[in-house]
Amino acid sequence: MPEHAPHPDLGAHATGGLEAAEAAALERHLEECANCREEWVRLRATALLVPRAAPPFTVPRGLERRTLDALADEQPAAPPLRRRRPARAVVAALAAAAVLLGGLVVVSRSLDSGPTGTLELDADLRSAADPSLAASATVRATPLGRTIALDSDSLPVLPRGGFYELWFVGPGDSVASPNRISCGTFHPDESGRTHVTLHAAADPALYPTLSITTEPGDGDPAPGPEVLSARGP
Repeated sequence: MPEHAPHPDLGAHATGGLEAAEAAALERHLEECANCREEWVRLRATALLVPRAAPPFTVPRGLERRTLDALADEQPAAPPLRRRRPARAVVAALAAAAVLLGGLVVVSRSLDSGPTGTLELDADLRSAADPSLAASATVRATPLGRTIALDSDSLPVLPRGGFYELWFVGPGDSVASPNRISCGTFHPDESGRTHVTLHAAADPALYPTLSITTEPGDGDPAPGPEVLSARGP
C-alpha cells in the first residue's frame, strides 16, 4: 500500500501562513489523519525553534585587513611572504573560533532561555479508575499555537506498538460527534517516566479538557480508551 503523503499545507500552517478558513479546514483534516498529525508535531517543533535562534550579524568591513596589519606590526622584520603566511593562518583560526563561538551562543540561548510563551493552564490529570495514575501538564500560548509540557512517573509502559495520545477536548465530545484536537503522541521510557513537550493549534478556552488515551498503533484516528483527564478553569 503506498505511503500516505503529508498534507501540502502543513508547512504553511506550522508558520502561521494560512488564512483562517484554510487553517480551520486543515485542523479538521488533522483530527482524522494520524500521519499528518505526527508530521505536524515535527514541523511545529522546528518552527518554534526559529524565534530562539541567535540574531544575524555582519562582519565589519576591513576586519581581515586590520587584523593582518596588527599582527604584522607585532612580528619581527622578515620577508613579506614569511610574515604574511603565518598571519593568514592565525586569521583562519580566529574565524573558525568565531564560528564555534556563534554556535555556542545559539546552544546556550536554547538551554538557558527556559519556557517561552504565556502560561494559560497548569493542570493535574487524574484517573477516575486508578488513583495511582497521574500526570501534570503546563500549557503555554505562543505565536504559533500552544506548547504542552507533560510529566508523569506513573503511566505504565504499553505493549509493543502502542502509545499514548494527548487531546484538547471541547464540549459535547462523543464517539458519534467528536470535538477534540490531538496534541500528539508519546510513550514513557523504560522506567515509566514521561517528560515530553507537545504542540497543538488549539485554544484551551474552546477545548477546556485535557485527556490522555491509549492507542493500539493500528492507524485508526479515532481516540482510544481514556486513562487520565483534567478540566481547565
